[in-house]
Amino acid sequence: MRRRSITPHRSFGEVNVTPLIDVVMCLIIFYLMVGKLATDRKTPVTLPESAVGTQAEPDVLVVNVAPAGSAGA
Repeated sequence: MRRRSITPHRSFGEVNVTPLIDVVMCLIIFYLMVGKLATDRKTPVTLPESAVGTQAEPDVLVVNVAPAGSAGA
């Protein structure tokens, strides 16, 4: 008579992912709590002024071209 084992035989290629799931769940809970605390303690921040992205008045340069005979008559 053959005896059956209670635990199934595992090959070496299988990985137990239960500890990984536990760690991931702890990280998710940690980041949810930190995110909640960060939004509760939000303080207004005064940002410095910047001219980047605004359209400034272009400098206008007017050049008059006259024929060679009429310059400074």
